[in-house]
Amino acid sequence: MITYSEYPYYPRPIWAADSSALRVAIPPADLMLTPLNPTGLWYIPIDGSPAVFSGNILALPWPDTAISPDLSRVGYAMPVGVPTDNLRELHLANADSSGDTVYIGGESAEFTGWLPNS
Repeated sequence: MITYSEYPYYPRPIWAADSSALRVAIPPADLMLTPLNPTGLWYIPIDGSPAVFSGNILALPWPDTAISPDLSRVGYAMPVGVPTDNLRELHLANADSSGDTVYIGGESAEFTGWLPNS
């Protein structure tokens, strides 16, 4: 991934409670393209079976897409309007990108995480 800096990008997978799999959001190769390219949602079992592509979302690369502890939902920020206004919508969706709903909108809005029992 191109980060346009000397800092590497590391995805942040979330492990299933029983450690049988993980879910991760992988941003596009070029994080600064306009219009924004989709971020891929992946489910990766540890039993040796192939990773499963779950869907795409149009998420900002920073802050990271937040995956719920039970791996069933994602929360993410999506840019809206003119880039210089820094307006965003916070979205909640199922882990396969279905059921996408705008939760709130505003300047520099971020989805910071989930409650542990969510």
